[in-house]
Amino acid sequence: MARLTLWILFGVIIGLMPLVFDTLRATLSVQGFSVITTLARGQLFISSAAMSAGAMGELFFSSSTRRGDMLQVIAGFFCLLCCLANSVAYTQVPVAQPAAIVTLSLIFFPLTILASGICIGMTAGR
Repeated sequence: MARLTLWILFGVIIGLMPLVFDTLRATLSVQGFSVITTLARGQLFISSAAMSAGAMGELFFSSSTRRGDMLQVIAGFFCLLCCLANSVAYTQVPVAQPAAIVTLSLIFFPLTILASGICIGMTAGR
């Protein structure tokens, strides 16, 4: 439980700080806060890719995980897919419709949190 809590506090919450600060900036601006404006720049993709990469590192390079465990390989694979999907989606931000970026961000983020959380949980459970 401690490792999962540390990951949530430092991996997820600190990882979302650029988005939080951008939201604060937008809230204080003349135009005001807009979810579409804030998420349409793709920062959630970057944060999500970094979170999943960190979780994969924890899973595959932690001294507490067993090597060759099939569940570990499957969890790591889905975390890798999340990292790749977020990275590719971020490259499409300049050419995509803002609504599509927002929608994909809101789909990929919870999937990334789930996959990453499972990887961290597996690391902590060994």
